[in-house]
Amino acid sequence: MATLRDLPLLRLGPHAVTPIVLAPMAGVSERPFRELAFERGAGLAPTELSSAKSLLTAKRPDPVLCHDPKKERPFAVQLFGSEPSELARAAELVAAAGAAIVDLNMGCPVRKVTRKSAGSALLREPKRAAEIVSEIRRSVGQNVAVTAKIRAGWDESTINALDVGRALEDAGLDAIALHGRTRSEGYSGVARVELVGSLVSHLKIPVIANGDIDSPARADQVVRTTGCAAVMIGRAALGNPWIFDSLRRVWRGEAPAPEPTPNERADMILRHLRANVEHVGHELTAVRRFRPQLAWYARGLRGRQDFVPRAQSVEELPELFDAIDSYFRVAERELDESASYDERRALG
Repeated sequence: MATLRDLPLLRLGPHAVTPIVLAPMAGVSERPFRELAFERGAGLAPTELSSAKSLLTAKRPDPVLCHDPKKERPFAVQLFGSEPSELARAAELVAAAGAAIVDLNMGCPVRKVTRKSAGSALLREPKRAAEIVSEIRRSVGQNVAVTAKIRAGWDESTINALDVGRALEDAGLDAIALHGRTRSEGYSGVARVELVGSLVSHLKIPVIANGDIDSPARADQVVRTTGCAAVMIGRAALGNPWIFDSLRRVWRGEAPAPEPTPNERADMILRHLRANVEHVGHELTAVRRFRPQLAWYARGLRGRQDFVPRAQSVEELPELFDAIDSYFRVAERELDESASYDERRALG
């Protein structure tokens, strides 16, 4: 059976990319993190979900459309909404702004999205979803790929991913990503990879597997089990852009990347934070928006339970730089001392 290293490039309409994808995540998939994902090995990194209505009514260009075509290639924008004509016009707008791929959000379980009949609420209306895809396809033509990210179904009693997939494929979809949980499950339980396999067996378009893929070994298992065309990484990428490097290495037939040292984590955080400040354009806002990511970057390190609350209360950028630098440098020294102790013990 095939594994990650056996996968060819992922075909998305006229585009071909590495079959390793960053999942679009609200509050995370902003330009700085997307660029890091691309740099480390992702073949695709869509934006966080953007409201079609907001894009059309904005008085100035939406920040989500801000991208560097040299660093984000191809540029993919995820849209959400429920009105076919509105989504079609928004797709035309983002395509004009440089998007090579338009992704329809049909997986968001958050109530403020679903109560507008958008996100995973579209799983209850396959005909409407198909009409949306058809209208988007008509508006952007064949040079822009149209994709969708869906869930297993609305709830346990309505698991209809295959029916939805068939309807979207018939409407002109180029590829589909499936998160193997229902809307009602949120992120609890275990993603059903067998549903990905079902889509692979019945659809002609590429199927991208999403949900609980947190290592090269797990990616291999999912590819082997489902026959998917690509893997999509979500929560496992939080504070861990290195996962894309490991996955790309395995895809190339190499050994996975080693775990980053505390010093390497510190360097990445500081770089990510500086990029966020530049992207947001306001230090205090950038600091407040970035602070939650510190908990992810510090996972598995000693003293994390003290560092995270302290760092998340910091408001000034220089102070946050100092807090990050001092904590991770101490963690590096402790790691070195522990390694030296283990070596001395081994030598007797």
